[in-house]
Amino acid sequence: ARQAHNLKVVGSNPTPATKYQVNTVSYKALRNTPEGFSFSCMPGVWFDEGLLKRIRAHLEASKGAFAANTKRARYADLKVFTEWCQVERRDVLPARAQTIVAFIDAMAHSKAPATVRRYITSIAWLHRAAGVANPCGEDEVCFALRRMHRKLGRRGSQKLGLSRDLVDRMLAASNRNALKGLRDCALLSVAYDTLCRRSELVLADVEHLTCSDDGSGSLYLPTCKTDQEGKGSFRYLAPDTMQWLTAYLKAAGHGEGPIFRATGSGGRFSERLAGETVARIFKSMARAAGIEATAISGHSTRIGKAQDCVAAGISIGAIMRDGGWRSEAMVARYTEHLRVKQGASAILAAKQARL
Repeated sequence: ARQAHNLKVVGSNPTPATKYQVNTVSYKALRNTPEGFSFSCMPGVWFDEGLLKRIRAHLEASKGAFAANTKRARYADLKVFTEWCQVERRDVLPARAQTIVAFIDAMAHSKAPATVRRYITSIAWLHRAAGVANPCGEDEVCFALRRMHRKLGRRGSQKLGLSRDLVDRMLAASNRNALKGLRDCALLSVAYDTLCRRSELVLADVEHLTCSDDGSGSLYLPTCKTDQEGKGSFRYLAPDTMQWLTAYLKAAGHGEGPIFRATGSGGRFSERLAGETVARIFKSMARAAGIEATAISGHSTRIGKAQDCVAAGISIGAIMRDGGWRSEAMVARYTEHLRVKQGASAILAAKQARL
């Protein structure tokens, strides 16, 4: 980088007096649509041509290796970091460890610790992709993260779990005579039975459904968050869920393609639901049933089903298999308030007949 006053510095932002053109790097971020969309996640930032070539080569080499949601989150994180650097007039790439420390301290005032950790992971990815020294592994950055955790803790807020009693209340309050009501009931029922994530729900096709003689069924998942290589898995559907699905598909009139579609124009030939819509549907159904909807998310059925399983004495290993979890951490977090009844203190209290 040149040291003369007001000249370009690699990875830096221009001063107002700079007169030559600013180049931006445009990345491809895929949403829930086949073609995706483009946006500049680091506007107004200069990159040395060598850095650009390495980043582009990395993106090309890793094409198809990461889920669309992972890439979308990564680019959104880098946009936050870049905008902060512009305000603070700090270098983006390569960033100094002191810059990352200041960024952590600033974000900790308004963001959850898990969000800040994800920002740092994305910044580290950018430096690896560019082939430059990664400041995120420096001791002072680790100290800044530890300082944040000591102040705020690692525990984040937990979303509301939609347990079976809440699901039944939401189903009972729905308008079963409307196509949208039937779709929402089928969506909620499938989400609870299968423990699917919202992205997996909206990718389900009619061809993935299988019916059994006893009235139950199964949903085939060609891929999921923890199965990026496409080994596939089957999820159980109870008879009452199959009844909701049958009623909805009959009313919608589609026997192939996406199961869950928008219903704004009759629903019969509408497009596949977007992942963000799942949470809105659950919140709307909850409000109609008189349930506080603020803490409901698109994964609330996963949380509620896991809690119901633990309450029924089902092992965490079995829950993990059905829900596609790779580790016990999230299941344990969702169900920790129930598992205290299985601990040593609860067992001893029962043996002592302390009613």
